[in-house]
Amino acid sequence: MIENLAWRVLPPYEFYFKVCFVKELALLFYASFTEVSGLGWDYTKQTQKGTDNTTQELPEAIEYGKITLKSPLVPLVAPFEVWVNDCCECLNMKNAEDAITPLDVVITLQSQAKIPVAAWLCSHCYATGWSLGGLDAARSGLAMETVTLKCGRLERKL
Repeated sequence: MIENLAWRVLPPYEFYFKVCFVKELALLFYASFTEVSGLGWDYTKQTQKGTDNTTQELPEAIEYGKITLKSPLVPLVAPFEVWVNDCCECLNMKNAEDAITPLDVVITLQSQAKIPVAAWLCSHCYATGWSLGGLDAARSGLAMETVTLKCGRLERKL
């Protein structure tokens, strides 16, 4: 397969990636980001005491990382921005769980030839945080926004 060949010739670079948002296996939209982080999981632990005054940590449940997406500030009409604003409005409501529209997020790492070499499916995601980077008149940089997503499940698909 060509993706296996691409992996052997050159290891994937971290800056060739694509992020798409899906609902019920239908692609809703793509969004561009300069950075994606937080893909991962860890066990929550429960400490149990032994009979001889020893303690042991036992895994209790899986906790998925918060996915952080960073990008230059874009107009509010972009589909991603509309979804983030909808999540924020829903979280301000009393019955937030009923009103939030979670989406699945697929993050694909690509080769230089744009062939997928690794992919992660982040299921049941919704925005839980937004921030704007500092505004500095002494610098000549882009206004960057950061969006944090809560993920219900994370699976590597490729």
